[in-house]
Amino acid sequence: RPCCGAFAFPETAQKLPQQTANLISRLRMVGPARAGPPEPTLCAALATAARDAAKRKLELALRPPSDATITTLFVKSLAPRTTEKQLRTRFEAFGRVKKISLQDRTAFVQFAARQAAE
Repeated sequence: RPCCGAFAFPETAQKLPQQTANLISRLRMVGPARAGPPEPTLCAALATAARDAAKRKLELALRPPSDATITTLFVKSLAPRTTEKQLRTRFEAFGRVKKISLQDRTAFVQFAARQAAE
Protein backbone atom coordinates (compact mmCIF):
# COMPACT_ATOMS: atom_id res chain seq x y z
CA ARG A 1 0.00 0.00 0.00
CA PRO A 2 1.53 3.35 -0.98
CA CYS A 3 2.28 5.75 1.83
CA CYS A 4 1.62 9.47 1.53
CA GLY A 5 2.72 10.18 5.08
CA ALA A 6 -0.80 10.25 6.51
CA PHE A 7 -1.02 7.01 8.42
CA ALA A 8 -4.67 6.02 8.50
CA PHE A 9 -6.16 2.57 8.16
CA PRO A 10 -9.94 3.03 7.96
CA GLU A 11 -10.37 -0.60 6.95
CA THR A 12 -9.17 -1.80 10.37
CA ALA A 13 -9.74 1.20 12.66
CA GLN A 14 -13.22 0.07 13.72
CA LYS A 15 -12.61 -3.67 13.96
CA LEU A 16 -9.16 -3.53 15.57
CA PRO A 17 -8.81 -0.05 17.11
CA GLN A 18 -5.99 -0.81 19.56
CA GLN A 19 -3.83 -2.71 17.07
CA THR A 20 -4.40 0.03 14.47
CA ALA A 21 -3.45 2.75 16.98
CA ASN A 22 -0.30 0.82 17.92
CA LEU A 23 0.73 0.48 14.27
CA ILE A 24 0.13 4.19 13.57
CA SER A 25 2.13 5.13 16.66
CA ARG A 26 5.03 2.87 15.60
CA LEU A 27 4.97 4.27 12.05
CA ARG A 28 5.08 7.85 13.32
CA MET A 29 7.91 7.12 15.76
CA VAL A 30 10.33 5.17 13.55
CA GLY A 31 8.95 5.63 10.02
CA PRO A 32 7.57 3.05 7.61
CA ALA A 33 10.97 1.71 6.57
CA ARG A 34 11.90 0.67 10.13
CA ALA A 35 8.49 -0.06 11.65
CA GLY A 36 8.46 -3.70 10.62
CA PRO A 37 5.34 -5.66 9.73
CA PRO A 38 2.11 -5.20 11.69
CA GLU A 39 1.03 -7.90 14.12
CA PRO A 40 -0.53 -10.95 12.42
CA THR A 41 -4.16 -10.13 13.27
CA LEU A 42 -3.86 -6.64 11.84
CA CYS A 43 -1.88 -7.88 8.87
CA ALA A 44 -4.61 -10.39 8.04
CA ALA A 45 -7.31 -7.74 8.43
CA LEU A 46 -5.43 -5.36 6.11
CA ALA A 47 -4.95 -8.12 3.53
CA THR A 48 -8.65 -9.03 3.65
CA ALA A 49 -9.64 -5.39 3.30
CA ALA A 50 -7.31 -4.99 0.31
CA ARG A 51 -8.77 -8.08 -1.38
CA ASP A 52 -12.32 -6.85 -0.73
CA ALA A 53 -11.51 -3.41 -2.15
CA ALA A 54 -9.96 -4.96 -5.27
CA LYS A 55 -13.00 -7.19 -5.71
CA ARG A 56 -15.38 -4.19 -5.42
CA LYS A 57 -13.29 -2.26 -7.93
CA LEU A 58 -13.39 -5.17 -10.37
CA GLU A 59 -17.15 -5.57 -9.95
CA LEU A 60 -17.64 -1.89 -10.75
CA ALA A 61 -15.41 -2.17 -13.80
CA LEU A 62 -17.28 -5.22 -15.09
CA ARG A 63 -20.77 -3.73 -15.17
CA PRO A 64 -22.43 -4.36 -18.52
CA PRO A 65 -23.03 -1.31 -20.70
CA SER A 66 -26.48 0.28 -20.53
CA ASP A 67 -27.05 -0.29 -24.26
CA ALA A 68 -28.82 -3.67 -24.24
CA THR A 69 -28.04 -4.28 -27.93
CA ILE A 70 -24.31 -4.71 -27.27
CA THR A 71 -23.35 -8.38 -27.51
CA THR A 72 -19.64 -8.08 -28.29
CA LEU A 73 -16.72 -8.50 -25.89
CA PHE A 74 -13.24 -7.08 -26.40
CA VAL A 75 -10.56 -9.53 -25.29
CA LYS A 76 -6.92 -8.46 -24.94
CA SER A 77 -3.56 -9.84 -23.86
CA LEU A 78 -4.13 -13.16 -25.56
CA ALA A 79 -1.30 -15.65 -25.90
CA PRO A 80 0.63 -15.01 -29.13
CA ARG A 81 -0.57 -18.19 -30.85
CA THR A 82 -4.23 -18.08 -29.79
CA THR A 83 -6.54 -19.35 -32.52
CA GLU A 84 -10.13 -18.54 -33.37
CA LYS A 85 -11.02 -22.17 -32.64
CA GLN A 86 -9.57 -21.92 -29.12
CA LEU A 87 -11.52 -18.73 -28.45
CA ARG A 88 -14.73 -20.21 -29.80
CA THR A 89 -14.33 -23.29 -27.59
CA ARG A 90 -13.80 -21.13 -24.49
CA PHE A 91 -16.57 -18.62 -25.11
CA GLU A 92 -19.24 -21.01 -26.36
CA ALA A 93 -19.48 -22.25 -22.78
CA PHE A 94 -21.42 -19.01 -22.14
CA GLY A 95 -23.67 -19.08 -25.22
CA ARG A 96 -23.71 -19.21 -29.02
CA VAL A 97 -20.88 -17.22 -30.61
CA LYS A 98 -21.86 -15.49 -33.85
CA LYS A 99 -18.50 -14.09 -34.90
CA ILE A 100 -14.89 -13.79 -33.75
CA SER A 101 -12.47 -11.20 -35.11
CA LEU A 102 -8.91 -12.05 -34.08
CA GLN A 103 -5.96 -9.77 -34.73
CA ASP A 104 -2.54 -9.93 -33.09
CA ARG A 105 -3.22 -10.58 -29.40
CA THR A 106 -6.75 -9.09 -29.29
CA ALA A 107 -10.17 -10.28 -30.33
CA PHE A 108 -13.79 -9.21 -30.58
CA VAL A 109 -16.18 -12.00 -29.65
CA GLN A 110 -19.79 -11.40 -30.72
CA PHE A 111 -22.49 -13.48 -29.05
CA ALA A 112 -25.95 -14.23 -30.40
CA ALA A 113 -27.57 -13.05 -27.15
CA ARG A 114 -26.79 -10.27 -24.69
CA GLN A 115 -27.10 -12.61 -21.70
CA ALA A 116 -24.21 -14.73 -22.99
CA ALA A 117 -22.00 -11.64 -23.32
CA GLU A 118 -22.67 -10.65 -19.72
